[in-house]
Amino acid sequence: KRIDFKNHCGTHPTLGSVDNICFSPLGDESLENVSLQAVDFSAKLYESVGVPVYLYGAASTYGSRSDVTTPTQLKDIRRQLGYFEATKSVDTAPTVQPSFGTFMRSAERDSKGVSCIGAVPYIQNLNICFGSDSPRSSVVKVTAAVRIPNVVEALTLPREDGCLEV
Repeated sequence: KRIDFKNHCGTHPTLGSVDNICFSPLGDESLENVSLQAVDFSAKLYESVGVPVYLYGAASTYGSRSDVTTPTQLKDIRRQLGYFEATKSVDTAPTVQPSFGTFMRSAERDSKGVSCIGAVPYIQNLNICFGSDSPRSSVVKVTAAVRIPNVVEALTLPREDGCLEV
């Protein structure tokens, strides 16, 4: 109740108060079991708080949307909802729909925003910030160097303070 996403201001993009929850199998746990846990958690989150939930990864094929047969990727949900464009207002329904809840235009979203919840093999996220005085060519080289198709995703986001984040 204390977080009002409508007044969010920050340098890192986000779609909601709890933007991303990632379930990953550890040890002998299966991705299928973790997916079912992610779906169960998503349903409970939506029922208790009313936050629309977009499922991604293996969890997206188990949710209430039985028409999903190919796992949805987090980056695709974020792209369609304007995550990578700080000033973008999403007023037309994206092709990806919430697994729990309904799509709300930017102006209709309540103070919690939306959540993306997924099940994927273990991942590690790293953010590298480059100052506004860093040559763009250096940032491009670093982004390209860490990217490995189908293994490591890397992207560069401009921040409001003029810095670039890889």
